[in-house]
Amino acid sequence: MRIIDVETHDDIKAYGSGASGVIIENKDQRYYALTAAHVVEDESRGYIACIVNTPTYKEYRKKSGNSGYISNDEYYSMMPEIKVEYISDESDLAVVSFECDENLIKVEVASDVPEKGDRIVCIGNPVDSEERFVESYGKIKSNLVEFIADKKTDTVLKHSAYIAPGSSGGAVYNENMKIAGINVGGGTDSFGRFKYGVMIPAEQIAEFIEEWHRIN
Repeated sequence: MRIIDVETHDDIKAYGSGASGVIIENKDQRYYALTAAHVVEDESRGYIACIVNTPTYKEYRKKSGNSGYISNDEYYSMMPEIKVEYISDESDLAVVSFECDENLIKVEVASDVPEKGDRIVCIGNPVDSEERFVESYGKIKSNLVEFIADKKTDTVLKHSAYIAPGSSGGAVYNENMKIAGINVGGGTDSFGRFKYGVMIPAEQIAEFIEEWHRIN
């Protein structure tokens, strides 16, 4: 899924380029998704969910029979509002929820520990792509290392699958298409070119979900 931030000033809404998330469970029509905490921690903003079946602007205009201009407010109004359910105090992880009457796919967190050399695929919404839900392939390229961002320290794995701003919060899948990690950042070379992605691994995600369930 894509998480779009909404900033309102004097009743005028501005819509961000968005970040990423992955649905992990539901209760009836309310779906719960993992993302990175830094994606949704700004309490001054609202957030909306763009899911796989959400039409693009062009598709929406064609479906509505309107060949002319459609405002951003009209287009984005069809997307469900996101509620921030829980943000970790210690790691860059969060749970958000939204309501949807469609039957959406939920993804299981892997029970096995991801290791250096494992093949992976990232699915997210990098802002440098015109496509949504972009796939990129690579391998885990490090053992566990510390990664400090936004005053939080996570134990992470580096990987070679391409990511960019907008990929944060997106899932890293193993070969069984289970969640091996959540992307929270990356590194570039001196020319600003992609060098590696950074993910919080599955075992820490499982501990975070257990903590969320216990507190809530």
